[in-house]
Amino acid sequence: MKIIECMHTQSRCYGKKRQAIKPVGIVVHSTGANNSSIKRYSQPSDNDPRRSELLSLIGVNKYGNHWNRSATSKAVHYFVGKLADGTVGVVQNLPEDIAAWGSGKGKNGSYNYEPTGHIQFEICEDNLKNKEYFDAVYRAAVELCADICRRYGWKSSVIVSHREAHAKGYASNHSDIDHWLLKFGLTMNDFRSEVDKLLTPKKEETPKEEKLYRVQVGAYSKRENAEEMKAKLISDGYPAIIKED
Repeated sequence: MKIIECMHTQSRCYGKKRQAIKPVGIVVHSTGANNSSIKRYSQPSDNDPRRSELLSLIGVNKYGNHWNRSATSKAVHYFVGKLADGTVGVVQNLPEDIAAWGSGKGKNGSYNYEPTGHIQFEICEDNLKNKEYFDAVYRAAVELCADICRRYGWKSSVIVSHREAHAKGYASNHSDIDHWLLKFGLTMNDFRSEVDKLLTPKKEETPKEEKLYRVQVGAYSKRENAEEMKAKLISDGYPAIIKED
């Protein structure tokens, strides 16, 4: 899985309001708007030395309403959605040790900040009817979570949706991403199960021990007769030996 790095250094979350975290889990969000393009949300900073390259990869937001602005109070570590060429990709906007502004606050606190800070990412929604697009972003999200879990030594149990984070008391009351999963007969348990498959190394099959069965084809009183039979068997493609009693 290829991740495009496009840091939102112009956002207050990255700059003036920056807070460090030691992440303890992952929150999966979806955007809640019918716009599958990452360019709607992610754009390179004005002084990014790779700005032209990143715009060619992500696409240009001609309306300027992306999240890499000081006026925006939203920020996540990653986005999953369509790139400029129409393929599904992953774009990173924050270092993983910076608190995101993604989950809001619940009765017990927030998954944004210490000591319960989580790595968070948004999946760009479409009209929630396109199974081909859903399958592509779902797979990319599973692979992203597996990569993060593998690097931190986490199990898939640390992954929650925004809805689940709210139910635990650490996020605002949103239904994502469960509402989208349900449209295709899935739940977050299915999602975590798919992550588990990538985290669990495939067991190599132990080669079965080959058994050999020996067949005696005859008993001869003369050595030359035995040698003649041995030669015939070898010419027919069978290994043959002479054993003296």
